[in-house]
Amino acid sequence: MTIGQPVKIAVTLRVRGSAMIFVLHPGDQLWEYIAGGAGYGDPLERDPAAVLADVLDGKIASAEDYRVVLTADGGAVNEVKTKEWREGRGGQRIDEEKR
Repeated sequence: MTIGQPVKIAVTLRVRGSAMIFVLHPGDQLWEYIAGGAGYGDPLERDPAAVLADVLDGKIASAEDYRVVLTADGGAVNEVKTKEWREGRGGQRIDEEKR
């Protein structure tokens, strides 16, 4: 590469396990819109399978906030323990536990 010469920049975006490659040229712009914020709906009513998918995709670090118990290898939902944990807490939230 020579200083001052145009350079192609390859950007790899991963979308749920697949990859798309975009080649950007000088002057091109790439805009990224990402989700963020506090979330939508009651975490304790979230489908455990959806929580697992988000953990596996790296969108959330832990299933704990959703009261979802994963198997020891982290690859599946332990349905029995998840149901027991959610029902046993009576809907109690993490911030309520710390009081």
